[in-house]
Amino acid sequence: SDAPTWFYSGGDERNRIVDKGSLKPGLPAFLKHANASVESIKSVQLPPRAWYPGLRPEIQESILAGAKSAVEKARVEVKAAREVAPALPEEVKIQLAKAEAGLANAAKDALAENKPGALSGQQSLLFDAGAGRSIVQNRLKTLAALEHGAAFEFQLLIINDAHINFQFARDIANGLTAGYLAFDNGRIMSYQSSSYTEFETGRYDFAAGQTQFHVRLVLNVNDDHSLLTVRSVTDGKVLVDQVPVALNGWRPAGDDNQGLSFDARPGSLAAVDDLMLFGPDQSASSGEPLLVWDFEPAVYSEGISPISLEGWEGSPYAALPGRAIVSATAANKSLQLAMNAVKLAKAAASRPQLAVHAAEARVVAAEAELGSLEARIAADRAQYEGAGTGELTPEVVGSLIRLASQREREAALRKAESDVRSGELAHATAEAKPAEDAARANELAAAAKATSDATAAMTKAMASLADENQATVYSPLSPLYPKESTGRRRALAEAITSVENPLTARVAVNHIWARHFHRPLVSSVYDFGRNGNDPTHPELLDWLAVEFMESGWNMKHLHRIIVSSAAYQRVSSVGDTALNVSKDPENALLWRMNAGRMESEVVRDSLLFVGGQLDLTMGGVELENTESLTTKRRSVYYSVYPEAGGKSALGELFDGPDPLDCYCRASSIVPQQALALTNSDLVHQTSVAIVAAWTTQNTSGENNDEANRKFVKAMFEQILTRAPSDAEMDVCLAALQKQSSLTADNDAIQQRRQGYESIVRILLNHNDFLTTR
Repeated sequence: SDAPTWFYSGGDERNRIVDKGSLKPGLPAFLKHANASVESIKSVQLPPRAWYPGLRPEIQESILAGAKSAVEKARVEVKAAREVAPALPEEVKIQLAKAEAGLANAAKDALAENKPGALSGQQSLLFDAGAGRSIVQNRLKTLAALEHGAAFEFQLLIINDAHINFQFARDIANGLTAGYLAFDNGRIMSYQSSSYTEFETGRYDFAAGQTQFHVRLVLNVNDDHSLLTVRSVTDGKVLVDQVPVALNGWRPAGDDNQGLSFDARPGSLAAVDDLMLFGPDQSASSGEPLLVWDFEPAVYSEGISPISLEGWEGSPYAALPGRAIVSATAANKSLQLAMNAVKLAKAAASRPQLAVHAAEARVVAAEAELGSLEARIAADRAQYEGAGTGELTPEVVGSLIRLASQREREAALRKAESDVRSGELAHATAEAKPAEDAARANELAAAAKATSDATAAMTKAMASLADENQATVYSPLSPLYPKESTGRRRALAEAITSVENPLTARVAVNHIWARHFHRPLVSSVYDFGRNGNDPTHPELLDWLAVEFMESGWNMKHLHRIIVSSAAYQRVSSVGDTALNVSKDPENALLWRMNAGRMESEVVRDSLLFVGGQLDLTMGGVELENTESLTTKRRSVYYSVYPEAGGKSALGELFDGPDPLDCYCRASSIVPQQALALTNSDLVHQTSVAIVAAWTTQNTSGENNDEANRKFVKAMFEQILTRAPSDAEMDVCLAALQKQSSLTADNDAIQQRRQGYESIVRILLNHNDFLTTR
């Protein structure tokens, strides 16, 4: 009861007005006489279903229904995939055979010409930043110490000259650099010693064939600089000879936020190989490296990203579709083209089987998720609603909790495995596209990222499954709320519904009566005080209010009393009771039932219902009211709010509800209402549906007059729930006859259909359709 009540700006609890202070708890003055006081307010322990909505059966059933639907959908997909998989097109087989033969010939030519596909060994690391940006980095976690005089060496091949750099990163998290070496459109750039000032250390002539380089950086750690040497492998020329460049305090040993990286900027295509770290006074020709990354098949597979292998990781500063992949053909254009052709053909050949594997994995994941939900629901019920009762001993509850935890973690693993399979399928689908396809690069990059993310999630899920610390932990089915209430709302509710405060019951009875009789007992529904109007039937209002309270505020009981009364069951027509009309023209004495126009929601739902189009599905999320004329759910599921656009199109015309006013609705009569019920798409679609349904069931060979009479009678009964009078029948038949003479279409069936639709639209505008009697 001591919880503060704050003032808020705009009624939004996020905008607390602290300067105004808080309100002390208390009751409104008009409730002071009720049997409640601030002192009697006590905190309330809420039942589990109040603070944990996920325990409610309807929520559990909804979640389970969604999971079961996902399982059925996955099973349908796997069946379809299996039907397609065995039939590999002959042209795909021929394409694969030709591509493999072409690769074999290209390999022979490469061997004969001494032009291997890699800078060294069998594979190199290819940076493809034709678009986007490709970055890989390594935190050098295995580096124990960095000695004075140690040296980094690597080989570089520039295939498309733009900008690629090698960096000593001083702050990987924030993308900060200590030292760097860049090959930028013919210039070799770095930082001047002991500064971050960029300068040109040398140049290379890409057009003249200087495309492959050997780079050596001797790290004079004690002097905080390195000596840079760059040699052109193509012609043997030394382009940069032991030029001092900055280290700027780079000390990666023991610091996971420092490391090294390669960064290929947009437009660049380059390959790197044999990145090695040597001890002092050693090199590739005179010693064993301390660290080496050669991108060879023992660790790296052709065509995959190096991310997560030997310490390599991606960077948030990279941009798709830029990528880095291990390549066995990067250094030989002909070999690369032949290899790409084989990849394309293999991707096309493997796609049907990959689709089956992906679909099967989705079935396994969906079934695992369903099992997880069932186990978690069982554990929830035992833990919160059944512990200590019957067979649910603490040991049994504990075992259910452990099972729920295990099933959830298994489901997470199956989901990650399914995502990996889907990523492989997406990659094969993109790989099978021609190289000139504009979307291919983006799709390949997206598939690679999805597969990488799924692989990381799979690794995490496997670790979680093996973690005994998580054996009794599982996710709730819904948000969890405080288990204890201050009791102030309960105290207020008890005061409002106290027998000492009959106003609540009287107001409720007045509203419910108005909904049934289209007119309240107290016309000033917003004011029961001295400024309000007197009840038309004060004793009836009092009796119903007392009955309502004594029934335990049971609204069904109140509805039953009202609708079973003689007053409610009276006809609404005046008939020949002229004396009653003269004495009580306003029907204040309820000598007949009041007639009332349908509310806007009922107008729409009735239109859809008579057309057989209303979706009677129960429950679901709120829908936008802008969709009310194009979708078929009941009107209660569409949004209503006080701001502009808060009412549907029909709600605007037919006096829809006002969220700021819960009193009696007005019933206006304006020409636009008739126009909407004549010309709107909804009415036209409804009339077409009604006529189509009737003609489908009535295809006998009757002549026009017999068929027209039968149709008019059926439409009156279906739409107005009564038979037509003789005069109404004559008018409708005459209208159909006139319609056929005015219709330009020579097709007799089409003429009759158009006439029938016109009659339906007329009846949908009829007062008997729009009025509740």
